[in-house]
Amino acid sequence: MPDSILEPLPLPWNFWDSDSFDFPEHRMFFFIPIKGTSDVASLGWWDGKEIIWLLEHYHASGNELIFYTFKDEEMIESSKQEWFAYAQENTPQCMDWILFRLSELKLT
Repeated sequence: MPDSILEPLPLPWNFWDSDSFDFPEHRMFFFIPIKGTSDVASLGWWDGKEIIWLLEHYHASGNELIFYTFKDEEMIESSKQEWFAYAQENTPQCMDWILFRLSELKLT
């Protein structure tokens, strides 16, 4: 699959709870919905080997969003500003979709 995927592919709402994450060997822009809704619980970019950035909405902590970037071969928690800069630098093809949905993703 090309790097030019502009829309995230939906994964099942219980994806993180499954026995196998079963990510493909190609690059993928993906989202995971909150159960029973179309709201985004997770949004990420998989480079074919690793997740290089991830936005997570944790239900237990209210509306809090946690941002992760991949640095020195591990996921690290980042600020919103660091995450935006990282996502824009590494996956500019995703930014139109993200920017169009700032309020939906609770990023404003």
